[in-house]
Amino acid sequence: MAIPSGISAQLGIKTETTAGSGVVVDRFYEFNNESMMFNIERLESAGLRGGNPVLPSTMWTPGGQSVSGDVSLELHQKSMGLWFQHMFGTVATTTPGGGTLSRDHTFTPGDLPVGFTMQIGKPDSLGVVHPFTFTGCRVATWELANTVGEIGMLNLSIVGMSSTTATGLATATYPTADALLVFRQATLNVAGSPIDVRGMTISGDNGLNPDRPVLGSAVPKVATEATMKNYTGTIDAYFSGLTAYTRFVNGTEAALVALWTGSIIEAAIAFKIQLTCNVRFDGDTPTVSGPEEVGQPLPFKAVRTGAGTGTAITAVVTNTDTAP
Repeated sequence: MAIPSGISAQLGIKTETTAGSGVVVDRFYEFNNESMMFNIERLESAGLRGGNPVLPSTMWTPGGQSVSGDVSLELHQKSMGLWFQHMFGTVATTTPGGGTLSRDHTFTPGDLPVGFTMQIGKPDSLGVVHPFTFTGCRVATWELANTVGEIGMLNLSIVGMSSTTATGLATATYPTADALLVFRQATLNVAGSPIDVRGMTISGDNGLNPDRPVLGSAVPKVATEATMKNYTGTIDAYFSGLTAYTRFVNGTEAALVALWTGSIIEAAIAFKIQLTCNVRFDGDTPTVSGPEEVGQPLPFKAVRTGAGTGTAITAVVTNTDTAP
């Protein structure tokens, strides 16, 4: 028997070949919390029958179903690339110059993979870990965040097609010699110059429409990309002059590079997660709220500068995985 609490929980995913057709998960992640739900509508008759003031059991039926919820993970040096592939869509994997063990996985906005199966082992009060397997999953929105004094976080909102508890619990294995990426390993550059910040978030919205029911099935079609992808964020910066404010006032776009650098893999190549964006700044005016040091929130949005979605945003995950 397992420990009868969340200590015994596990989470694994694997990319599907056909959307909604479950596969055995084989990539496992430590996670902080989840709120994945299997939703089933209830259809009730509105018909009137004399002398019948209460809905009879024969006059309701299960309706359409769907999957939705959130997953929150800490940033790790290893194995994060698969999430980035489902966050962005397009990936190219190369070996960096001077490397043999290391790989650069470069992600740009593109068609998302068909979907993924996610299995979460949820322990009951008797120490039995029950497998909840969600199929046809896609990342609807995501957020990378880091604040001074904290571990970097990846927060994901996920939509899916169906769920079952009949699939056996997969045996979880985790990367060896892994490590976290934390605030002291994070830097932020704007227009080629480092800036001092207390925290930052970068978010993506894949514009998914999960509401795709079909006659003859309780299971919806896989969520499709129905609107333009949107990438935004906020920098919690110190007010250190008028440069950032002037960019906001003049509508000047600038390159933004957020970087988490981990331990050395080989030569001068380190584990890293790097996001490079071309952004416009949408505010704000610094305000004085008391005797403390004046801060300046800097909300931004990534925009394309030319051909190719990578001119708006590109993510590079460097690790030792041969594939994302």
